[in-house]
Amino acid sequence: MTQLHLHITDYQSDRQWRWRLQDGRGNFLADHEVNLPQDQYYQGFGEVGHYLLNRPPDWTEARMLADLGRWLGEHLLGDLRPKLAASVLSPAAPVHVHVPPQAQSLLFRPLELAQLADGRTLVEAGLRLIYRLEGQTGEAAKQEPQQALRLLAVFSL
Repeated sequence: MTQLHLHITDYQSDRQWRWRLQDGRGNFLADHEVNLPQDQYYQGFGEVGHYLLNRPPDWTEARMLADLGRWLGEHLLGDLRPKLAASVLSPAAPVHVHVPPQAQSLLFRPLELAQLADGRTLVEAGLRLIYRLEGQTGEAAKQEPQQALRLLAVFSL
């Protein structure tokens, strides 16, 4: 299985940074400079729930999310979209997102809504983002993941 690694570099703010896409061997595949405009869609990037509540009365939530996804694909992923689309494997392909400590606020943003050039979101295309905090030290970084299956079940009466 081909693994992709997406690194956040040159982080300035939640509006400006650079993506560097590498394969599992560390070979450079592509990069993209993110410079998000502060327009109506930037509000959706910051807080999707609030963005959906402030929609025009004749717009559906699906339309609002599709528009936000197109904007995210264009501005957030840009030149990475062809390489990401070429890496899609059935049923899913992992993309390890390496996040520096100063960029942790991006973990709360709807990155998975970003659309590839064909209009599919990352989730619909089968790309699964796995977030990794860069520079972890100590026991948390050394521990191997447990091989146990955890299941959360909710039953309603």
